[in-house]
Amino acid sequence: MAKLPTLRILSTCTALLLSTLISLFAIEKTQAQPVEQQPMTSAAEVFESTLKSGSAHRILPYKLSVPAKKGLCSLVILSHGAGGSYDGSRNLVESWVDAGFACIQPLHEDSIKHKRSLGQSVSLRDSMNDANMPTKWTGRVQDIEDIINSLDSINKLCPWVQFDRNSIGLAGHSFGAFTAQLIAGVTPPQRACCSTFKDPRIKAVLLLSPQGVRRSSPLGFDDASAWRGLHMPVMVMTGSLDKGRTGEMPEWRLEPYKYSPAGSKFLVFLNNANHMTFAGSGNLPASGELLIQRIAGGADTSYLYPYIEKASSLFFRAFLNRDAGALKNLVTEKFPENIGYLETK
Repeated sequence: MAKLPTLRILSTCTALLLSTLISLFAIEKTQAQPVEQQPMTSAAEVFESTLKSGSAHRILPYKLSVPAKKGLCSLVILSHGAGGSYDGSRNLVESWVDAGFACIQPLHEDSIKHKRSLGQSVSLRDSMNDANMPTKWTGRVQDIEDIINSLDSINKLCPWVQFDRNSIGLAGHSFGAFTAQLIAGVTPPQRACCSTFKDPRIKAVLLLSPQGVRRSSPLGFDDASAWRGLHMPVMVMTGSLDKGRTGEMPEWRLEPYKYSPAGSKFLVFLNNANHMTFAGSGNLPASGELLIQRIAGGADTSYLYPYIEKASSLFFRAFLNRDAGALKNLVTEKFPENIGYLETK
C-alpha cells in the first residue's frame, strides 16, 4: 500500500463548517413534484417528496433521481453527512443516474436544512452533538429501512422504471458512512445497545470518508473485530487530507478496508482529497462555491470528482447489475500516480 504523503490537513471545524454551508446555501423545496434545477448530464427526472416513518413517528423527506430510460433499474440509497442534506453529492448522483441507477437520498433528522424547515434554531454544535448520540444512529438506520419498506409507493413517482428489489446499494459520506457501516453488518459500538443493525436487503456498500476504531471521538467502532462479519462487497474512499473529526489521521479512515475480510473489497485513495471532496458538489450558487473554496484554503479538488464517479459507478454496476465487464475494469483500474491508487482484496 502506498504511503500517505505528509500534507496539510483540514481542521475539524473547517470540515464541519463546509458541511453546514452546503446545507445553508441549498435551495429549499418541499413539494412532491419534479424539481426545477440545472439539467443533469443525461435525461433524468428529479423529485422531492416525503413518507411517513413507521417506527420513528415522523415525516421523512427524500429526494429521488431516476433515469428517463424505461425498464428495470438497480437502486442506490445515499446517506448524507452530519448536518448535510440531500442537495449534496450532486455530481455522484448524476454519474449514477447516467449509469442507469435510480438514487434516493433521505433527509436525516440531523440535517440543518431539515431543522430549519421545522423552524428550529441550528448551530454547528448541534450537528456535532447529534453524531455523538446513539439514538441518532438508530434514527438514521430507521430512515434507510423506511425508504426500503416504502419502495412501492416511491416507485409510483416514476412508473416508467421499476426498482429491482434484489439490487439495492447503499452509500454514505462521513456520518452517512457510519450509518452505512451499521446497516452493512459492522458490529455497533457497545453504546448503541444493539448487537446488529444489518439489513440483508442491501447488496453492496460505498463508504465515503468512513470511521475506523473509536479513539478520542465518540463516533467510531470498539475494536478491529467489528468488521469481521462484513462479507458483502464494499468500496472505501478516502484521501491524504481526510482527517477525523477529533484529530484522527487519514490512516484511520483506511481501517474499515484494512479490518474487513478479503473478498470483493476495494479501496480508493486520492492524493490531496479532503473530507469535503467526498461530499461532492451541491446545488449552490456561484458565490457559495467560491466561499467554500476560500474556507478550504483556496484548494479546489473538483478535478478528483471524475475518479470518484467512475470507480463508484463501476463498483455498483459490478455488484448490483452483476456486470462482469464492469468488475474487470474495476479490478484493473489504474490511477495516475499523482492522483492516487485503487486497491482490492
